[in-house]
Amino acid sequence: MPIPRTWSEELIVEWLQLKGYLVEVGIPTKTSKAGGKSEADVVGAKVKNDGLEIIHVEIGAPFLKLKDLKKIF
Repeated sequence: MPIPRTWSEELIVEWLQLKGYLVEVGIPTKTSKAGGKSEADVVGAKVKNDGLEIIHVEIGAPFLKLKDLKKIF
């Protein structure tokens, strides 16, 4: 089982697993010219209709104040 680092990653991992996906967390993707690393937060894959369906989910936090988020939602 993948080990999520945050509760939001855990929620996505559990949902994808319930839907039948094989899930990985924190897959390294590349190294920048400045030396930083990038990674995919959550990736799920499953065979569907004789093909491979891949879902990539990046977890983030909005850069808005709570009152502004309430207006949006």
